[in-house]
Amino acid sequence: MLFKYLPKERYDVLENMEIRFTPMFQLNDPYESMHLYSVEATQSVIQRLKDDMKVSHLPFEKPEDLFCKHEIENAHISAILNVARMNKYGVLSLSETPYNKLMWSHYCSNEGYVLGFDENHDFFNKEGLGPLSVDYKSKPQELSLDAARSIDKHKFKPEDWSYEREVRFFRELPATVGTILSRQNPDALLQSLFELPASCVKRIYVGLNTGKTLGERLYYSIINHKLDVDIYKLTLSYGSYGFDEEQISKEDLMQLDSIKHDNPVS
Repeated sequence: MLFKYLPKERYDVLENMEIRFTPMFQLNDPYESMHLYSVEATQSVIQRLKDDMKVSHLPFEKPEDLFCKHEIENAHISAILNVARMNKYGVLSLSETPYNKLMWSHYCSNEGYVLGFDENHDFFNKEGLGPLSVDYKSKPQELSLDAARSIDKHKFKPEDWSYEREVRFFRELPATVGTILSRQNPDALLQSLFELPASCVKRIYVGLNTGKTLGERLYYSIINHKLDVDIYKLTLSYGSYGFDEEQISKEDLMQLDSIKHDNPVS
């Protein structure tokens, strides 16, 4: 099972049964898709980008437009080759764990929820589009041209992110979404949403401070879409810096504010 952390504002994922495959340039890692290329390799990549996008001109035309101006080992230079910003793919980032405290804090503010998906469902098994387990590295990786053309270029992230235990899935987006111009495109968000089959949703976790308002929305989404899910409420584990969980009913979601847990007496 794989998991998606969501803030309380994103109740629409279950309400509408649609999930976003985020354009690569909108991901939160500033080093996303930073790799090492030779100048010769970069010229080939620029041409392939043109071919893939069926355009005759890009915002950059010369390899030096893409590079930082300092040399590194093996006569390469460190390139921020923004294939990601010109890429035709969106990414759905999932995690191998629903219990990560940092992710609950960063993505959910401990008020949101986590969805558990059946990773073997047909929705996640599209040839050549994942799963791609992220490989965490201490420095940018040198890629071949073949790797630069495939989704494999998106498997590397700085090791600082390793706590996320990320697994990625991809979908092809309309050309207008996969460019930097989609920052000004009001339809970009809608164009990167994909229908989420009810049968692939298997679990819902609610956080330490998830309240009744979100609980009610989750309850009605479960009813309206006839979701067959197990539901868990996370609580503090007083014996460790972790979480305990208790299984609750969908009716309990309507009264989340009333589910209290007494502090232990030491």
